[in-house]
Amino acid sequence: EQDGVTPVSSERAPVARALAGEAVDGVELCAKAAEPPAWLRVSARPIHGDSRPIVGALVVFDDVSAARHSNEQRQ
Repeated sequence: EQDGVTPVSSERAPVARALAGEAVDGVELCAKAAEPPAWLRVSARPIHGDSRPIVGALVVFDDVSAARHSNEQRQ
């Protein structure tokens, strides 16, 4: 989750939410596999087919690690 500690459940992941029809804007998540951990701002949208069923999702990741680390150092 956005606390950088709690893992995101598969049903709350931005791509899963978009595939369920929800628009997701600017969710910040921590990717702990990187060293130092990478912070990503994630947005997602469902992709609708011709007859409006959801056929996929568009997910955009923006690396905001530098800004997060800079803010942490200032505090």
